[in-house]
Parts: sequence; structure tokens; C-alpha cells
Amino acid sequence: MAQAHADRSRVVKLSIYLQAGGDVSVRYKAAAAAWGPHPTAITVLRVAGFARPEVLVEIDALAVLP
Repeated sequence: MAQAHADRSRVVKLSIYLQAGGDVSVRYKAAAAAWGPHPTAITVLRVAGFARPEVLVEIDALAVLP
């Protein structure tokens, strides 16, 4: 976002992918802590896994640029 001269206030939607098999509330809190308190539309999905086994959470952000 920095390369596009935007910040988190321009984000209109988050997609948070959580690895299945663990405590969803802990992983959701980790995603919220990493992202911060920016109100936006959020979709949370549980997935079987990621290409890198050490990854537990993935966040995609859609931003509207000025």
C-alpha cells in the first residue's frame, strides 16, 4: 500500500484465511492484532492449510485508491 501512497484507512475489505485445526479465536485475535482497529468489511475463512506449513493466518486487503 505504501507504494501506492495509501494506508489502512483506504481498505474497504479484508479476507482473513485461518488454518483449520487450531483455536479459531486465538488465530482471529492474532490477525486483529496484526491489522489493528480499522473498521471494514471482513470475511473469515477456514482453510485446510497453506503452501508454507508454518503459516497459520493469511490476510488479503482490498483498498480503494484516491
